[in-house]
Amino acid sequence: MNDEELGRVLKALADPNRRRILELLAEAKTTCDTGINCSRITGQLTVSQPTVSHHMKELATANLVTMTPNGTAAILSLRRDTLETAFATLRERFHLSTK
Repeated sequence: MNDEELGRVLKALADPNRRRILELLAEAKTTCDTGINCSRITGQLTVSQPTVSHHMKELATANLVTMTPNGTAAILSLRRDTLETAFATLRERFHLSTK
């Protein structure tokens, strides 16, 4: 992962609402393989729908989620591979163990 990609991931992860969205997607993965409707995520947060949309776009820009159009909404899926690559990059750059 290059510096620009890592920067986008870290910036996205810096926001607590974005981390909560990722947590919700990670939790949903155990019950649904296709992702979850963005309106379901909006109902789980205490911010407005436009704010949630902004956060989702930031997560998509960082390649942390995929957004698949579904009628007037979108289905969101967590990009675990991006998280794993970012964590591996940080472990490598800072000489951290994989314990």
